[in-house]
Amino acid sequence: VIQVAFAEAPADNATLSFAPAVQSDTEFISDMGILKQQGRKVLISIGGQNGIVVLNDATAKNKFVTSLKAIVDKYGFDGVDIDLEEGTSLGMDANDKNPNAPTTPKIVNLIAAVKEVVNYYKGQGKDFWLTMAPETYYVQVGYGATYGAGNVGAYLPIINGLRNELTFVHPQYYNTGSVTALDGRAYNQATPDFSVSMSELLLQG
Repeated sequence: VIQVAFAEAPADNATLSFAPAVQSDTEFISDMGILKQQGRKVLISIGGQNGIVVLNDATAKNKFVTSLKAIVDKYGFDGVDIDLEEGTSLGMDANDKNPNAPTTPKIVNLIAAVKEVVNYYKGQGKDFWLTMAPETYYVQVGYGATYGAGNVGAYLPIINGLRNELTFVHPQYYNTGSVTALDGRAYNQATPDFSVSMSELLLQG
């Protein structure tokens, strides 16, 4: 799986844009064709460390959906990767405490927007993939700390809300401090126990 980074929304935090950094569109699309012939999936990744996406209302949601479809159609991507790392994109309202029923507008609208895009392409018969690359702070830390405090666990409602569309989740085990696991112990990154315990947290929900 090749994740192409990044599609961002610098103008209004909703309308995504993407262009190859060192190639023409024609060269980029040609290279993508070679990768696909090798059996690889090529996905467009949204966000990154600095990319902000905030879908506070229906207008922003529609801009996101329309612009993402345009990028996918133009370059022929096989799916989309959600890699929102900038906290503004994910901050939850203070009273939003149930990851199974989120109420924060930008979380609810993001789920709906991504679901609409994935189902649109699957409806065309395409094997369209959805992946996510969250930091552990937005996923596993939600177990050992207070869920919903700031951005703690902010990916959990997104993962759950898109569980039927999701292909896989690949958290950033390299970009984190120590995290408390199911056994109550804190593990540090770059160790086998960290990888195992963080994966167990994800698998156990």
